[in-house]
Amino acid sequence: ALSAVAAATVVNGVLAQIVMGARVIYGAARHVRALAPLARTHSRLGTPVRATVLVGAAVAAVALAVPFESLAAGASAVVLGVFAAINGLLIRIRRQGPAPAGAWTAPGWTPWVGAGLALAALAASALGAA
Repeated sequence: ALSAVAAATVVNGVLAQIVMGARVIYGAARHVRALAPLARTHSRLGTPVRATVLVGAAVAAVALAVPFESLAAGASAVVLGVFAAINGLLIRIRRQGPAPAGAWTAPGWTPWVGAGLALAALAASALGAA
């Protein structure tokens, strides 16, 4: 029974990573011209199918090629890298001009602190593994 719960948890984590990665790529693709083909959504489902397929294929390839311990450490590093990158994109977007009227905005320091913390955690992880 415990093995089934563990397996379900791992599968859920992998699916969450695929969905998160696809949504991050989709969101970034709306602002980064080189990623524009990934900014499209399915006409009926409204989901970023191209980004989801890309991330799913990458996750499957890495899962088949990398030992579990390295995969777990790498997944943590990827999540921290994504958080740092998203905060970097938020900084870039904020510099392009003011938010639309009525849009919620976080304080200006928020993406700077987020990027700094993610990069610090990534560095600490890398130094701890060395």
